[in-house]
Amino acid sequence: MQLTFISGWSGITELYPTIAKQSNFLTPFWHHSTAEISTAIAQGGDTLIGWSTGAHLILKEIDKVGQNFSKIILLAPFLSFSHCFHPRIIKRMQQRLVKHPQATITDFWQKCGIEHTCPVISTNEIAILGQGLEFLATSTAKPNKIAAGQVTLVRSTEDQIVTPKEFKAVATALGQAEIIDVNCQHQLPEQELLQMVKHVTGTSLI
Repeated sequence: MQLTFISGWSGITELYPTIAKQSNFLTPFWHHSTAEISTAIAQGGDTLIGWSTGAHLILKEIDKVGQNFSKIILLAPFLSFSHCFHPRIIKRMQQRLVKHPQATITDFWQKCGIEHTCPVISTNEIAILGQGLEFLATSTAKPNKIAAGQVTLVRSTEDQIVTPKEFKAVATALGQAEIIDVNCQHQLPEQELLQMVKHVTGTSLI
């Protein structure tokens, strides 16, 4: 199975090591630009997974995605991050990132249910991640309806990032997506994600 995974803001490969080894793993704003992600979407494949910001970027190109991938899994998706966090909060996070980058990301990860500590990051990476926050403060997806059976939405019931109202807005916009509830925080644990992939595609990655 040809798998493409578009991660969240600051969603490095260490958070999903097995998935990273067996997919085209893209990290928005940390290692891959939005243009590179659009190219990966255009290239297509069997299954496309987007988590958080990755899911948002997929929603912005859902028509192209639907043509190029047979199965699409969106984890903790949102139409607009500013519906979950006021732009002022995002701006403060961006300012703190410049002064205390590791602490800012580690604190955000903890809110996502991630227990890792952020590694040392370069000045250039800090700037790029800051640009990502600036993008999220204003970006809005306006997806068209999708075909039945193609998209699966995964709702994390303990999510402290994406609000229930925002998740519902995504489901309403898409119209015919399958919805699966998982009892976890913003980050779906990798083992559960692997089970989700097997459920949706019928193919096991391990």
